[in-house]
Amino acid sequence: LLMLYLGWFGLFENEYFTTYPEQIDAPFYDSLGEAIDYAEAETKGSVSISISQTFMPYIYVLFYEQVDPHEFLESVIYSDPTDAFRHVASFGRYRFIEASSMLPGSGAYVLENSELFPLDRTAYHIQHFEHYSVFIPHGN
Repeated sequence: LLMLYLGWFGLFENEYFTTYPEQIDAPFYDSLGEAIDYAEAETKGSVSISISQTFMPYIYVLFYEQVDPHEFLESVIYSDPTDAFRHVASFGRYRFIEASSMLPGSGAYVLENSELFPLDRTAYHIQHFEHYSVFIPHGN
């Protein structure tokens, strides 16, 4: 019985440390932080982040960019301020919108790699990360 238990534990451990990390990184928005950091550094304009595939991306911006809470509270705009779960539409230079609603501008765009970029791709420099891509207009 002990040998059977150790065998199953060995199989579990092998799966947990080899295959499982590759399967779980996308649901936890792996590489979103890299994309946000890149967009922040490469443009002085707005940074639009798609909410189509990423749930509440403003949380990740707050975490990765270490935004001052006072700055957040002074500039936050909610999609519906009366909703029980207020979704952030924007704060500071960050905008959180559906990918299909993105309009041309001077700032950066962050989308999940499976999303279609709604603008003319030839007008943008594209930086790919594992699960996200950043689009920055040429000359920005």
